[in-house]
Amino acid sequence: MHAGVGDDRGHERGGGDVERGVVHGDVGRGERESVQRAHLVGGALLDLDRVAVGGGGVDRAPRRGDDERLARLVQSSEDFDQIERATIFLENFPKSSLRPAMLLLFGDLIEEAAATLAREAARRLNRREMSATGAPLHSFYLNYTSLDRYRRLGVNFVFNPNTKMLHYDGASWREIIAKFPKSTEAAEAQKRLDSLKEKMERKP
Repeated sequence: MHAGVGDDRGHERGGGDVERGVVHGDVGRGERESVQRAHLVGGALLDLDRVAVGGGGVDRAPRRGDDERLARLVQSSEDFDQIERATIFLENFPKSSLRPAMLLLFGDLIEEAAATLAREAARRLNRREMSATGAPLHSFYLNYTSLDRYRRLGVNFVFNPNTKMLHYDGASWREIIAKFPKSTEAAEAQKRLDSLKEKMERKP
């Protein structure tokens, strides 16, 4: 179960609040590209004008409550859309009270994706070509093409050659501990970092 992202009153934000989401433009592209985004969340329009996908941010200053509305949208989203929208939140709301919870959720989503990507890479990588090159195993997994769209969001992975598994590098969990040590999410973030250390030391 993912970490919940609540509002300032601590209420969980569920998917039923989202009535409509409209995103114009190909947000998966790596180049810098301004797109128009508008989401109707709980009857209120969340308007993130001209989000620069290639690493920029919202052109206008966020309005009060934009972080809550976007957090609710993230909670209602699925698959890569959820990860991408969580990234937009983290890029644009560095001082939000919801940031620790979003950081925790983001890390959990990436760790889940890493397991899926590792299994996919194991099926698709050509074993004969890998043996012929003599390159280390981690170079093939960490350069697997399906990781590219995550890297464009600033996500980094690590690889355990013993288990042949990819893992999230834990950056968002470390941010929680460094910047929000007294938050309720800090203990959970430490648990995840401890688990990551154990996974990276795991033998076959």
